Amino acid sequence: MTQSSPKSIKPAPIMVLGKQKLIVNPRSHPLTSVQVFRDHLLLQLDHNKTTLTADKIIGLPSIYLSHLAHWQHGVLRVDIVAGLAIAEYIYQNPLLQRVKYKTKAKYQTVSPSVVAIPFRLEATKLAAERAKGAFYDHYLTRIITGHPTTLLKTDAMNISGLISYQKQLTYQDHNTDCPESTLAVDADKIGLLLIPGMAQQSLTKLARHCQEREILETNAIRKARRKGQPILGVCAGSWRVWQVMGEQYEKDADGHWVANNVHTTESVTDHMAAKMTHLLHNGQGVESNVMVHDVNIPHSTMLADAMGFSWDVSTKQAKIVDMKIPVNSIHWQSPKYTKHSVLRTSATATGGEHDAKLRTGKIMVPQESTIEAFESMYGSPILGVQWHFEAFYDNPIPQPNADAHLNILRFMVKAGDSYCHKRAMVKEILEISRS
Repeated sequence: MTQSSPKSIKPAPIMVLGKQKLIVNPRSHPLTSVQVFRDHLLLQLDHNKTTLTADKIIGLPSIYLSHLAHWQHGVLRVDIVAGLAIAEYIYQNPLLQRVKYKTKAKYQTVSPSVVAIPFRLEATKLAAERAKGAFYDHYLTRIITGHPTTLLKTDAMNISGLISYQKQLTYQDHNTDCPESTLAVDADKIGLLLIPGMAQQSLTKLARHCQEREILETNAIRKARRKGQPILGVCAGSWRVWQVMGEQYEKDADGHWVANNVHTTESVTDHMAAKMTHLLHNGQGVESNVMVHDVNIPHSTMLADAMGFSWDVSTKQAKIVDMKIPVNSIHWQSPKYTKHSVLRTSATATGGEHDAKLRTGKIMVPQESTIEAFESMYGSPILGVQWHFEAFYDNPIPQPNADAHLNILRFMVKAGDSYCHKRAMVKEILEISRS
């Protein structure tokens, strides 16, 4: 089943201030410091002696902004770009229009946001390795992005296995440290919510743990949705995102509102390769990253933008060519095609000349046209990807487009940074307005 390509994205954002035009694209003004960006914008407004009025403010979303704009903060609409957020807030708050900013050259850089990852156990042959997958999640996220991670867990989850696994490693550095619980991390510093995958046998062999995971991840996604927090689902983790983001609420017989999952998954043929991707013994790369099939990625999607396929660096022009690239595949289900109110398809499975094998030794013939990735149509960036993009980190046999795959994680972690900066910006402006 084919789906229509998403609509083309509008041009770069410009704030029209009288006859002055001030570009506020985050690519040219990275939000490394909330205060620097805020003062930079307001100083220019003051220097131009510009008064903000409704007819002088026009915000046009760019390829980047279209996915990160229009988040909500109470009844006030606040765009992810600090400049637009400030401009709109100043316009709506006359007290702030009289504030004069005098800045100095010394600022502190905002620390990287923390990636929150739900805890998981896997049904491995050795009980001592059940937390191996959880370590894989945190270690690769840290080493690929340079950002710290934190652990989401329920009271019923025992993480002693993760601590034991970390201690027996032959390599040790800050990336291998056991992650702190989210309870020990400042909530304002938590950016991206990353929902990891799972091994199929865990559903039966660790049924109770998987039930705990479902509760934990469902609640985390619902909370992130309410706050406008970016969400990234990997492999089986993407199915949870697909289901929860499409929940519809209905009243039961007792008059209570209950969630109804109208978006489900379906089984797929020959999408689960013989071996799971895993870290090398020294942690310096990932092996068993076997290409199973290709995927088609429309050029106008957030996924194409994240991977770097929508922009030609040499010509500095937007690309209008859809991409077809090989991917690994270790999943046994896929989101079922239904019209989603929040998400849209951004990659589908297609053929490709690959000799990947099933565990039986049979050459795989992957089912085509299945949903391999999806993304949010508006609001905060949400991305679900069926293949393991993190597994392209430093393979013994280099794979094509490896850096593009790693950019998926980097892009979403940066979205987490922007989310934290936006919250810090709003908090700062609110404090000023009350002073």
